[in-house]
Parts: sequence; C-alpha cells; structure tokens
Amino acid sequence: INFTFRLTLSRRLSSPTLSEIYIQYTNIKHTYRYVFLLC
Repeated sequence: INFTFRLTLSRRLSSPTLSEIYIQYTNIKHTYRYVFLLC
C-alpha cells in the first residue's frame, strides 16, 4: 500500500498528463489486442 501510494504520488508530481496518456495508450493497445483475438 505504501509503495503504490508513493508511486502515484511521484507520478503525480512529475507529470500527470504524460502518465495518464501512457496509461490510456496501453489500455487501448490491450483492448485492440483483445478484440483482434476475438475476431
């Protein structure tokens, strides 16, 4: 719990926009891969 809190805190301090964009990008990539596997 402490480690995750520190990670989010440091991420928020450094640049939240970049991290959010990266998270959205990875989520979209996984979703496309999942849909591709379904088709």
